[in-house]
Amino acid sequence: MNKLFVSFGVLGLTLVGACGGSGGGDHGATCPAGATLSLSPKPQAVSAGGSSVTFYAGLNGCSEMVTWTLTGPGTLSANQGTPVVYTPPSSLATATTATVTIGAGGLTDSATFTVNPGGGSGLGTLGGTSFAPAETGALVIPPTTCIQGATSMHFSGLLLGFSSYTGLCSFVQTHGALCADKASATLASVDILKGNAAQTPSAVGPGDYPATGNPYTDQDGNAVVAESTYSKTNGTCASTGSDSSGGSIHIATVTATNVTGTLNNVVFGDGSNLNGTFNAAICNYSLNLCDFLNDTCTTPVCVP
Repeated sequence: MNKLFVSFGVLGLTLVGACGGSGGGDHGATCPAGATLSLSPKPQAVSAGGSSVTFYAGLNGCSEMVTWTLTGPGTLSANQGTPVVYTPPSSLATATTATVTIGAGGLTDSATFTVNPGGGSGLGTLGGTSFAPAETGALVIPPTTCIQGATSMHFSGLLLGFSSYTGLCSFVQTHGALCADKASATLASVDILKGNAAQTPSAVGPGDYPATGNPYTDQDGNAVVAESTYSKTNGTCASTGSDSSGGSIHIATVTATNVTGTLNNVVFGDGSNLNGTFNAAICNYSLNLCDFLNDTCTTPVCVP
């Protein structure tokens, strides 16, 4: 399944999203006080030759037409209305900034993002294809106690997702966390989990974690396991993928807003690899780890 964070055979999470709005009316007038205009999604980056992004304008309290402009590389499918599709250029020599701006009745909103060269600023090769994620997200799992039968287990964790599509963090809020897949997508995850039956483990923080998927004991007596997985889906969500068997994950910083680090030659059973630095925005979403430990989903919904 194309889950965002598939961890150690017990964790799973999927993300990408959308929201929308509309506009139209007496073009050229000013929106009344209290009216609002918003643009979504707001991606961090896209790749030249990669997937297009569908933008939505949300206009409330006003009937003016929404207009669109683009500064930088790529094209827009229309200059008014909603939604509007942004298509990145087929190729690009160097990373370049692009800005999509919407306006209606004196209101504006915009999204500024990096357009990376195709295959450039990438993280390696997955399933025989170079992989440059369009978005990277993170979830910090705070110390949590799960009770299964008569046994209590204490956990903490850090989950990272690298997707070929934008809106990674909002997908789970739109389609549900446990049982949905994104069609025609590539998704890589990095998952680090601490567990201890006797005491609450500290939060996963800066350090180096072997990406073998094999548990080991840290200096505090916690069982630790770190693993990367990836999956690629077709239009009907049939998937292929593999689990990591070597390399390491270096976590440099964990703040309230971002996780930074490096994937150091993370290799997979099918010969795929991830290698490079990352800066992942922390998703505004709370994961119930105990629910995921009991995940029984067998038929995920396929989301176009």
